[in-house]
Amino acid sequence: KASALADALVGNTSLEKLVINEPTSSGWSAFSRLLCNTSTISNTHCSNHTLTQIHCHGYGEEVPRSVERYLEMNKYQEHVATTKILMHHPVFNMETFFQWKLKFLPVLLAWFHEAMSV
Repeated sequence: KASALADALVGNTSLEKLVINEPTSSGWSAFSRLLCNTSTISNTHCSNHTLTQIHCHGYGEEVPRSVERYLEMNKYQEHVATTKILMHHPVFNMETFFQWKLKFLPVLLAWFHEAMSV
């Protein structure tokens, strides 16, 4: 099953190309989540940014646009995590960072500085 394969690829940092047979719509949903889990900023950051190609047999022989978009983004490794975060989390809840007081501020400022160049 494609969804089981997608679950197994969580944390993958080496596999770039994949061929799958007859994925279902739920399988494609699992791959979309693998490539960009939008449930939290942290999960988006930890999504798969390595996989760049999926070839399939069956299901119309075509990768859905929602999955293809993330595969294309993954080809540009330098800022892909930042881009996905900004796409899906335009509003940040800063209360999460208050527990670190000012210790986290330099890291946060550096991240926003990098995000401005995307």
